[in-house]
Amino acid sequence: MWISFAFWPSLIAACISAFLVYLVVRANIKKPGNLSAFVMFMGMMIWSIGELIERLAGPPPHNLQYRYYGHLSLFIGPHDANLAYIGAIILTVGMYLLPAGIIHFTLDYPFKIKMKLVLRKIILYAVYLFSFGAIAIALLNDKLHYAVISYVNPYNAYGTIIWGLQPGRIHDLLSSWLFITGLTLMVVLFLKYRSSKINIIKRQIEITLIGFFVMFTIMVVTGFVPMIILNLKNYYPLMTVSFSIFGLFIMYTIAKYRMFLVVATKENAGEDEKLPDKGVYILNADEAYGKFAALANSGYSSLGFITEDINKFKEKYNLHSTPLFQISKEVGKDKLNPEIKEHREMITFIIMSMFEQVYKPVILLDFSAAWLTDETRENMRKSLIEDGVFLIAEKKRTEEASP
Repeated sequence: MWISFAFWPSLIAACISAFLVYLVVRANIKKPGNLSAFVMFMGMMIWSIGELIERLAGPPPHNLQYRYYGHLSLFIGPHDANLAYIGAIILTVGMYLLPAGIIHFTLDYPFKIKMKLVLRKIILYAVYLFSFGAIAIALLNDKLHYAVISYVNPYNAYGTIIWGLQPGRIHDLLSSWLFITGLTLMVVLFLKYRSSKINIIKRQIEITLIGFFVMFTIMVVTGFVPMIILNLKNYYPLMTVSFSIFGLFIMYTIAKYRMFLVVATKENAGEDEKLPDKGVYILNADEAYGKFAALANSGYSSLGFITEDINKFKEKYNLHSTPLFQISKEVGKDKLNPEIKEHREMITFIIMSMFEQVYKPVILLDFSAAWLTDETRENMRKSLIEDGVFLIAEKKRTEEASP
């Protein structure tokens, strides 16, 4: 196995993007925002793996001969040449999947752009058909699209010869499309940043936008400009380096602001509890918990913020899929303290993400903890969206009738 300096950026990018794919899958890709992130990170992972295989293929010999037979490409020479060809094809798939993921991510992250459903479907169908059509051309007719060649790497003092891809007209078209989608994402995220009134959403967008801008700049300066604009063939694009940097920004956002938070799920309907009219119902804690569990076990999409231990609560009420968060003074995994402004905004953001997916969800908010101030309770009530069934748990039932 021959390893050039370019092996390491490819390996690191493949590992980081694979980890991001895992995090999205773990959070459930059925949530619209998660699905778009999954496609984008998958494109980066496939691209990185393809380049990694190219780097493992070894230095190409100077007397390499390339032949094309219909839909079959063969190299007359060492076996590593065909390994490089496989890597090039894999890289191509990732390269053309990435723009579709970027546009999808632009529409959904961190909240959906308000538009008619028909227009949204037209945009998504168009970008995915365009990307998958380009992938089909690359796989079925690589002579029209690419030839795997060797060129001198100008970043290596020893003049190392590495495998690369010779751009063609379709490559230029798709590279331009990737450039346009990148610009679109940055513009739209900036507009979302300006329009958002929730600080935690603004922070998510801010970090993601900075990371993507760094990635986009590296891709343009080392790839798009020299290879497409200036037509330089002996230039090594640092795409995988940019993927790694962007991935680190995303990982920080996940750790700091809990991206991919909640996805709407349903329990297997084991009960037959009637869903109340939408509105806010204030109950004592026991009533609120019991009503919430009954509705969740009747198959209604539910979301709970409770003061009990989450695992004990799930076991007690036989809830397995329902997303739950613990109202707690302590800060940790799935624990939120409403007395902290940032956590209060997080609760609002989680509830908003549920409303993006479900009509009239059931949401339990436990305000029964003695350490919660009246001001915090009042601020939380003001942020409620009146399109769901809200069960507010208090020590005493003081206002509305039982649902």
